[in-house]
Amino acid sequence: MTDIEPLSTIEYQENNYKILLGCFFGISSSWGIFFICGTYQDYFSQHQLASFSTFSISWIFSVYYFFIVAGNILSGLYFDISGFNKLFAIPLIAGFVMLPFVGTYGEIMGCFVLLGLGGGILIPPILGCLTDNFFVKRNFANSYAIAGAIIVGIVYPVILQKGFDQIGYEKTNFIISGLLLAQLGLCLLLCSDRKELRRKLQPHENFWSIYFKESFDYRSLLEDRKFMLVSISITAGEVSTAVLLLYIASYCSTILNFDDSQSFNMITVLNVGTLLGGCSAGIIIADKMGKINCLITASFFMLFLNLVFWLGISVEYPKIMYAFSLLWGFNYGAFMSLCPSIVSIVSNYYDFGKKYSTIYFIVGVGFLAGIPISGVIIGDSKKNNFINFMVYASILILISFVSLIALKIIHLKEYIEYKNNEIEHENRSPESPLDNSVTKFVNDQQCEVIDVENSSLGKRSLKLSLMSIISTKY
Repeated sequence: MTDIEPLSTIEYQENNYKILLGCFFGISSSWGIFFICGTYQDYFSQHQLASFSTFSISWIFSVYYFFIVAGNILSGLYFDISGFNKLFAIPLIAGFVMLPFVGTYGEIMGCFVLLGLGGGILIPPILGCLTDNFFVKRNFANSYAIAGAIIVGIVYPVILQKGFDQIGYEKTNFIISGLLLAQLGLCLLLCSDRKELRRKLQPHENFWSIYFKESFDYRSLLEDRKFMLVSISITAGEVSTAVLLLYIASYCSTILNFDDSQSFNMITVLNVGTLLGGCSAGIIIADKMGKINCLITASFFMLFLNLVFWLGISVEYPKIMYAFSLLWGFNYGAFMSLCPSIVSIVSNYYDFGKKYSTIYFIVGVGFLAGIPISGVIIGDSKKNNFINFMVYASILILISFVSLIALKIIHLKEYIEYKNNEIEHENRSPESPLDNSVTKFVNDQQCEVIDVENSSLGKRSLKLSLMSIISTKY
């Protein structure tokens, strides 16, 4: 099922809000820590891990980020074939139980490995349940579910900041872990997949043989240009945004001289923007603009904000970082919430899990390399180091921006080729008006397309134009 030609034989339960609520709690529990890593990074660097370098501490979160996305590959194809196995939640539960008790570097690393691996394994089944039940409302459903994790990013830094000051690390994280465990329990209670949509194995096929051979879709990476561009754009964008999320609190505290409360509040403001952007993109903007257009716009504005607000004027006007956080968060929310919908462009309903997990395994490798690189760049947290860091993050988001434009052009060219084949069929049929497909394409896409008529052959066709690239609603 691609965006160009959806399968009409599948009936989607577009109003299954029980599943949607379960996915909301599932994403909030499995990805919630992701949105507050900056809070933990800043706290650990000043307390438990004060004697360790920025580079050493960065490896904890690099490994966490790697597992939370690369862990997808362990469950993506499994979900396509067997559905949602609730035992996938065990590593995440273990991580939550361990979180209040960690004190040494090794303990913190082990805890965040479990949190990352557990969250990563759960994501494909949770999003797969959404894909099973929503098609027309998929942008809305993805954004609503991902909003759960963003709300954690808004509320929990406030709990952490006040708790660390008043009751200490251990008791504060008992509260955090308890809340996240409750959210995970609600997810497991409410979420289920549609067994009739699972991939049917042939008599000669063995589950484990297929699992190990097909979990990573290397063939699509080598042969499918759109899949490759989706992988590049998501990977570059996710790494760029992850390193900024991780170090914005440190930048505010070390370079701008914000106190702990102000630095933690910066993460809260950023996540408020992320929530607003994610919900707006999924509910309103993506349906009006098209999801690729929305991602292109979001990546452009994140690049603009990086260069103008952070790099340009934040040192001279420190309070501008509140505006930066809100606006950048809005665009990041739009970007992040629509990434699963972009994967649907290059996947079918029966291999969404495999394609999604392959792309996010690549994102994980990007995290594993990109976050330690940012730690090396920041080094001893001098002003010039943070300038170099922001240039690095901006180059990554620029790569994402260019890849998304290329994706749109290729996707549009394929669609026009598909419509031209339809027009050619109509040209041969005396019962069909000659310009039906041309008119329908222009009206549906709300774009400028060069409409070429060959008078000698009496044929019409569509060609790609600059205006169609700019205005087509994809």
